[in-house]
Amino acid sequence: MPTFTDVLLRFSRDSGHQLADLQPAIAIAGVASGPSMIIERSRWVISYDGLTSLFARAPVIINEVAAQAWALRASLQGVTLVHGTRLPDMTKKGRYAFLTYNEGVGTAVLDLDEHGRYSVLDAEGGQLDFAGISDAERDLARSIVTVAGAAISWENILMLRQHVATTAIEEKDLLFARLLGRFVSNLMYTNGAWNGAFMTGPLVPSPKLDAEFSSAFTTRRPYPRLLAKAAVCRVAQANSVLRGCAVMLASRFGLL
Repeated sequence: MPTFTDVLLRFSRDSGHQLADLQPAIAIAGVASGPSMIIERSRWVISYDGLTSLFARAPVIINEVAAQAWALRASLQGVTLVHGTRLPDMTKKGRYAFLTYNEGVGTAVLDLDEHGRYSVLDAEGGQLDFAGISDAERDLARSIVTVAGAAISWENILMLRQHVATTAIEEKDLLFARLLGRFVSNLMYTNGAWNGAFMTGPLVPSPKLDAEFSSAFTTRRPYPRLLAKAAVCRVAQANSVLRGCAVMLASRFGLL
């Protein structure tokens, strides 16, 4: 389809649903902000005013990573512990970082207030500047070609996971498990997400590397006690983007 509007009109025609009868929730790959939004890895541009006109009401547009974080509001099924002593209690006040590690590195911040209200903030933590602390990490950074004057981001580094071929497979797995541990601790410090973090995506290290991840996660100073007691979890939930959009709408309409 050449435009997203064509997709919506085709859906309306094929399904028999009138767009003006529906409340849209849309999850996009990219920054969900401003009057128009560019979809990553696509030529589509989404217009907020255009969608409002089509649906006769304001659309709810969020980043796809935030949508996956919303899915946890309904269930912790498919959530397993990577670091910490127990799974998070999602009925108590707290703040958590949420990240996906897939075709890119996406992040969000998940908040629970003292009344049990749940909210998710879109974020772009993957764009934080990277600084290597070992020869192996500095070698990775030197392998990245950037525009003159541009900083190397954590996403730049972590996305090398699929392309590094200069080390043995086991050595590479250990290196990127440690890198992810450091990155998650950075997210917690940056966002004040002292309760922990959730990670999802096919590039998240396997359980056999949990000890390596935890070691890198907890070595940052200062305030190591905050990291030591935080829960870091691996998330494997089917259709989490679609489910998250539904959960978000249900929450906004007071159904949860």
